[in-house]
Amino acid sequence: MTKTPKTSRYHKFAENLRYEIWERDLAALNTFRRVVVESVRIIWQVSKDIWNGELTLRAMSLVYTTLLSLIPLLAISFSVLKGFGVHREIEPFLITYLAPLGEKAEEIGHLLVAFVENTNVAVLGYVGFALLFFAIVSLLQKIELAFNFVWHVTLNRSFTERIRDYLALVIVGPTLMFAATGVWASILGTNIMEQIGHTRPLGWLLNAMTHALPVFLVIIAFTFIYIFVPNVKVRWAPALIGGIVAGILWNVGGVGFAIFVGNSANYPAIYSSFAAAVFFMIWLYVAWMILLIGGSISFYVQNPTCVSKTRQPSFLSNRLKEKLALAIAVAIGRRFYSDEPPHTAASLTRQLRVPAFAINVALAALETKGLIARGSEEAASYFPAHAWDTVSVGDLITRVRTHGEGSSLNPDDIADASIAEIWERLDVALANAAADVTLRDLSINSVRT
Repeated sequence: MTKTPKTSRYHKFAENLRYEIWERDLAALNTFRRVVVESVRIIWQVSKDIWNGELTLRAMSLVYTTLLSLIPLLAISFSVLKGFGVHREIEPFLITYLAPLGEKAEEIGHLLVAFVENTNVAVLGYVGFALLFFAIVSLLQKIELAFNFVWHVTLNRSFTERIRDYLALVIVGPTLMFAATGVWASILGTNIMEQIGHTRPLGWLLNAMTHALPVFLVIIAFTFIYIFVPNVKVRWAPALIGGIVAGILWNVGGVGFAIFVGNSANYPAIYSSFAAAVFFMIWLYVAWMILLIGGSISFYVQNPTCVSKTRQPSFLSNRLKEKLALAIAVAIGRRFYSDEPPHTAASLTRQLRVPAFAINVALAALETKGLIARGSEEAASYFPAHAWDTVSVGDLITRVRTHGEGSSLNPDDIADASIAEIWERLDVALANAAADVTLRDLSINSVRT
């Protein structure tokens, strides 16, 4: 009797696994199996993004910006927290954050706090304060751009929106974080809580809650970042899932990095007094990678159609962009003319089953060319920018085709009479081919059907 070769059994197992993960109809699975399959798909997609190097490049960029902006950011936060009387919590918070650095954590924490205390914002003057504020805005802008990349968002916040949102992030975020820590410390200091701490099993439960509080605060902070920083509407459930995963990775990564630092006896011999700075930069890189991974997970949880077993293209062909723009315009017009809630980028992604980056490319072309407009910045809802009864399908295609043409190079700059004549005939033929159908007619007809 012949035996089945091991390679054949392996290929059969791989084919069955591929079918179960990528080709199985999720609607036919029970809740548990569906969650498992979707989780495996998301892990595969995030791992692929990390392997492609795009997340790592942005993490390294954020490390550099953080080193330049950390002291100004702490100085502003220190000034705000001082007004609430909780500024003394900064040093313990930094030491907790730097705990994976081992014995160097307290040294770096004291050094950073010393820099902050020596920074007197009141005597900087207008120019000095402007430079201080510019450093903070640069850091937060880099963070926004990184998360916009993760969420495939092409439109960034305007200057006024950045100033408003960044000030809220710098002032409100640290205040709430340290206030929660201070309130919990005050509660633990009461006589009732001390008596509970000496009783069982309530004392054990209270001790567990005390140790779990930093993890809980990290998860809440990450969830807040995933909801607030990207320039797109992020639902709280995907943000919370990303925050939980990132919070777990944060604590596991902290333990692993502490072991790495403890076993790196040769680094101080090589880098001497710079060893602490080297470890600090490595930990910054790990921390930003964890934060971006959690953001990527929240994106794929909210947009499961963007998960693919193959590498997705980073560009669209002209034909695909034109057809997608028309489909988006019809979907937006259908909602508009039937008095339904307007579409968002996320709802368009779900309805058209198209990756988010492709939706954002087409939306940018339609918005730049004045065909659609955004309503609420938070909801990022879209509706016709003006009456569509005079805008033909040919006009839409012409505008989308010319999106991206700037002053540096235009088709008219190609000085060839024969090419120009043919190109003009093509433009006229394209415009006339769909000149008798307006976007309003197409949208209303799609509503009726």
